[in-house]
Amino acid sequence: MPAQALAGQPLMLAMNGYVLLALAIVAEVIATSSLKASQGFTRLLPSVLVVTGYVAAFYLLMLVMRTVPVGIAYAIWSGAGIVLVSLIAVVLYRQVPDLHGDRADYCRGGGDPAVFEDECPLKGREKPGSVSSGTPDSPHCRALVDCRLSRRQAG
Repeated sequence: MPAQALAGQPLMLAMNGYVLLALAIVAEVIATSSLKASQGFTRLLPSVLVVTGYVAAFYLLMLVMRTVPVGIAYAIWSGAGIVLVSLIAVVLYRQVPDLHGDRADYCRGGGDPAVFEDECPLKGREKPGSVSSGTPDSPHCRALVDCRLSRRQAG
């Protein structure tokens, strides 16, 4: 932007759009990371961080949209947010991503492992015409096999 275009503009609008985007991402990550600590908005400080973080993040994002194309801004916003929130969850809450945990948890919770059979081509159990998203050695197939074995041993 030429210097003349900046005359009379607030300082925040004169800043580089990508700097504002970085600040918006930081505010959103703080807010999202505080959600768990707020315990359903029953704890004051984390609840205040959630609300003020999201208000600041969306205000800054609105300013970003004046100079950065929406597709670019949203791609950076969402990608950086996912990575940063995931890293913070590992450090603060000891939540390690589990690629097949939802299937294993479903099975441990009493769910029927047959729900995942179409995704897991076990030897001799393939259904003609079914579309499989896994291999017998994939983690969710091993979880399915482990689930069936544990059910047999418990039964």
